[in-house]
Amino acid sequence: HYSSEIYKTSMIKLSFFVLWLALSSCSPSINEVDLNQEKFCNYFTIKSQSVDILYVDDDRMSDFIKKHYHRFNYLIWDYLMDKQFYWSVKDTALRESKLCADLKSDTTFYNNFRLLTPLRNQSNPKMIYTISEMLTVGSRFFYCDIINRKDTTIGCHICVGINGQRQLVSKKDLTALQAFCFEAVFDNNSKRDRVVEGFSRHVQSTDLLERKTFKNFDDHLQRVKLTEYSYLEKNIPFKDYLLSYYNKHKKTLSFEIR
Repeated sequence: HYSSEIYKTSMIKLSFFVLWLALSSCSPSINEVDLNQEKFCNYFTIKSQSVDILYVDDDRMSDFIKKHYHRFNYLIWDYLMDKQFYWSVKDTALRESKLCADLKSDTTFYNNFRLLTPLRNQSNPKMIYTISEMLTVGSRFFYCDIINRKDTTIGCHICVGINGQRQLVSKKDLTALQAFCFEAVFDNNSKRDRVVEGFSRHVQSTDLLERKTFKNFDDHLQRVKLTEYSYLEKNIPFKDYLLSYYNKHKKTLSFEIR
């Protein structure tokens, strides 16, 4: 009997340890020391027409970036997209030197980088995005920009660089929210796939409907594009998917959506 009690006690302790270990492994393993702006240029590099994320051995922030590749891929692409210097200069060393200096000094990039980690600056109020902002931002990744001039068939895609984010007008910096939504819509899972399938069907029906008032190809494409933005902003499955993805990953972020 005494041995049985010891066994039960040991099993309870072991079960608690396993539970603690599981919870610990789900929690982000980075801290304030890991968020070092001086090291930002170790994580990103720019080539002739592309941006790459670099992985650094024995670096916890690099491990975190690797686990959340899509959000940081969007962040660096968004930062460099309109900076013509990087795309026009052929000197690789000069590009890398410029990128390193910029990433070390740019406070806006640093603030958005921080929002995409669980390391909130306690001296600043927590950034809050609304569900409406989330839906508006998320919808702009479903970008219809190709039209077949034989039958008006519309081509749409989800892309880190070519999307509708640049056309959004907001007094608030939406970059971190955009990076998060990009991660969500690029994630490979069945809920996301159902959203994409519903979107594709709706594009086809919108195309057929808008043909009745066809003026020209550019006008037709624009009307379909705007209709699809509106469709997704009001789409319940899309809303549910983004919120469920947020609730699953909110401990890896320093902003709230509500």
